[in-house]
Amino acid sequence: MMATRKLFTLLMTICLFAVSGSALAGSRGDNDKNDAGDRSQGYKDTRKIDVMTANLYLGADIFRIVEAAADTSDPYAIPTAVTQVFGIVQATNFPERAEAIADSIMKRRPHVIGLQEVSWYRTGDFDPTQINAENTVYDFLETLMNALGARGLDYRVAGTVTNADVEAPMFVSAAGALADLRLTDRDVILVRGDVQTGTPFAGNYLTNAGFDLGGSTVYFTRGYVMVPVTVGGRSYLFVNSHLETRLNGDDPLGIFYQ
Repeated sequence: MMATRKLFTLLMTICLFAVSGSALAGSRGDNDKNDAGDRSQGYKDTRKIDVMTANLYLGADIFRIVEAAADTSDPYAIPTAVTQVFGIVQATNFPERAEAIADSIMKRRPHVIGLQEVSWYRTGDFDPTQINAENTVYDFLETLMNALGARGLDYRVAGTVTNADVEAPMFVSAAGALADLRLTDRDVILVRGDVQTGTPFAGNYLTNAGFDLGGSTVYFTRGYVMVPVTVGGRSYLFVNSHLETRLNGDDPLGIFYQ
């Protein structure tokens, strides 16, 4: 039964990416010369669909934490690595990067946008028993939507999938006090205000990369989200997904599917 489900997921993914790919291939062409004039008067480019994809980059290489956890001789290896990684996240400054992404979207004004690594960082009191940090530090989706709104761009969230939701301790004082840092990973589909949409469908993959953190296996879950859209009287199925490149060897078929 499990093999059948995986095969179905594989076949559906291939078929749906083929649909999305054909839409992307026909997104521009001879309509380019009309876009500037059409858009200066509003959204009137109706003959073809224009799409965009953007990996927002979560801000740092979180696998540095996995590598640090391999040093079982150091009880502070994980919180030290988490502290360093979060420092890099702050330094890579998503609010500033969001402005550049919004500028790119404003220049092209695509009908549909697929976003990956739409990260949500939260902090909370140190609690090793559950994932429960709720104090938002960075919400990449909210930040980007605000940047689009500030430019007068009318986009809305048409579909989203929550993937990995992981939490680990970090140092918050020189005295060694700990707090939890939570990362929630999402894939999101945005549509332009004049685009009609149907019911979204989302899910997570059965095969995910698992890593040993402090004696327990943490899975970095990946997923997909798809939304039916209508542009210029034509229907499309837009699919957005972000696959994992570091699959472990527990399930060789996972790499085959990838």
